[in-house]
Amino acid sequence: MARHRLAALLEPASLAVVGASGREGSHGFEVVAVTRHSGYRGDLWGVNPRHDRAGDVACFPDFAALPAPPEHAVLAVGAARLEAALDEALAAGVRAFTIFDQGHIAGEAAPTLLDRLRAKAKAAGALVCGGNGMGFCNFAKGCCIGFQGPDRMEVGGITFLTHSGSVFVMALNNDPRYRFNLAVSCGQEIAGTVADYMDYALDLPSTRVIALFIETVRDPTGFAAVLARAATQGIPVVVAKMGRTALSARLAQVHSGAEVGDDSAFDELCRRHGAIRVASLDELMATSLVLGLAPLPAAGGLGMVLDSGGLREMYVDLAASLGVPLAEVSAASLARMTAVLPPALRADNPMDAAGPLDESFIAVFRTCLLAIAEDPAVGLVALEIEARDHFEYQPSLRDLVKEVRAATPKPLVVTNAMAGANNRAIAADFAAAGIPLVNGAELALRAIRAAFAFRDRRS
Repeated sequence: MARHRLAALLEPASLAVVGASGREGSHGFEVVAVTRHSGYRGDLWGVNPRHDRAGDVACFPDFAALPAPPEHAVLAVGAARLEAALDEALAAGVRAFTIFDQGHIAGEAAPTLLDRLRAKAKAAGALVCGGNGMGFCNFAKGCCIGFQGPDRMEVGGITFLTHSGSVFVMALNNDPRYRFNLAVSCGQEIAGTVADYMDYALDLPSTRVIALFIETVRDPTGFAAVLARAATQGIPVVVAKMGRTALSARLAQVHSGAEVGDDSAFDELCRRHGAIRVASLDELMATSLVLGLAPLPAAGGLGMVLDSGGLREMYVDLAASLGVPLAEVSAASLARMTAVLPPALRADNPMDAAGPLDESFIAVFRTCLLAIAEDPAVGLVALEIEARDHFEYQPSLRDLVKEVRAATPKPLVVTNAMAGANNRAIAADFAAAGIPLVNGAELALRAIRAAFAFRDRRS
């Protein structure tokens, strides 16, 4: 298979960091450290006439002194030095860049520095990640470029693209249940758009879902084309697009120069190609978690087992208000559950299976979960359990979840009704087994609704 046109940017064979520094804690030092930590295996050099080394990486005074022309240059310098660094790298034959700086010089006349950088990159046919961004992390290829790296390098199935540097860092480092194959802080998109990164991600075998937290679409034609390609490949695209109101649109323009466009037109574009719109970062991540880990729902509605009668009522009310269909399970499934239930419980869907905490507790849950999972009317199974990283009242429930997941081709989603539940370690353990654990009852149901909608669109 031919190398993707973004390969020099996102998986370069060689890399030079302009502004690399031997001073620990400095911007130039951290960029080199992040790249090293990511497992990058290509040639890595520093370019800085004031330093001989940046950690264990050799520094050279300029591009002419490098052992070979690098495929990618990280311009880890401020606005005052940015244009000269780009000119020197382009003259050396470099055609892929990462830029962190915003590219603004106070009081300068048009064309501005940012305009000049765009024009020079376009004229040279160069690719640029940024500016005003935090770089990228290509987990699938073991290459991260930035000055705040990820805590972990496990390869997952979520491609995450955002115009916001802060959102980029938050998504990568706050919760181990979210596992990525590619994450890009797109910033000002000097030369390389969200559509370009999506196209690259669709070539990665590990991509299961594409998650977008964006302000604008700078390449509408390319974006529409890549949405169509994702739909053809069966890859869901989940979009949180900012700028729906006049105030947020104005703030987006200030933040990254983004012209957000008409939201109704964007909504129609998403509807036409089956992209899933969400309202918040939490909903984006929860939906991407479910679509990225679980298989596509089978025909039918939601079948749910809980360890709480009160929460069961809440989930029923929320499902009704959100339009999540509850499966009408068969008489045979109800009889199967009734045979093991204690007298105080009655078979139903959703099913409260929490009886006495005795030796029969897990056996009751096993029978109920399997009965729900194997019922023809159930397309997706959810299990609500109260479990925290430092306390599990029934630790064997975790083993049961994995057992049932292995026994059914249907998606199994674990939920915790509390959005702030302390269960990151448990969620990471489940994620490794292909099981999403979503905190927050409403978030979980919104994610499940999106999975049903994507299934219906595919069918």
